[in-house]
Amino acid sequence: MVKFEWVGNWVAVSRSFKQLPKLLQSSGVYGQRRAAEQIVKIVKAHINNQDLGWAPRTERSVAGDPRILVNTEAYYGAIKAWKKGDEYYAGVPKDSHNAQGTSIVQYALAHEYGLGDMPQRPLWEPSFKEIGGKKGIEKIIKIAIRNKIARLKAEGFEIYL
Repeated sequence: MVKFEWVGNWVAVSRSFKQLPKLLQSSGVYGQRRAAEQIVKIVKAHINNQDLGWAPRTERSVAGDPRILVNTEAYYGAIKAWKKGDEYYAGVPKDSHNAQGTSIVQYALAHEYGLGDMPQRPLWEPSFKEIGGKKGIEKIIKIAIRNKIARLKAEGFEIYL
């Protein structure tokens, strides 16, 4: 099983986030939601547009549709943004399975990194880079917080960070 996680001092980021006033924390969560939803939109657009230059499917796997990652709607339908606690995630929840009980996460990983004679068909890495990577996500969250600060200041609140 492959595990993905953010790299960096996220403990300090989490601690700093918890110290923000409650009014600003909610806008940080909103920013996370926007970033997660944007990644989902980009990923699904790449599947719809077939624009990442993936290797074609083999004759035995075409089953009437030569497009990549669309032979089952289970993967496409499992791609989502979801909230757990005060954090948003984008991807395929690990408990997602198709009608035959196959793990959708395993299916996604097989395509992302290749498996046996199946070539790599990266979807998530190029989509993450397209949004600007970690800095792009941070920017979306910061914009949400800055917008909230601007609204609060317009209402007469004094805010010092």
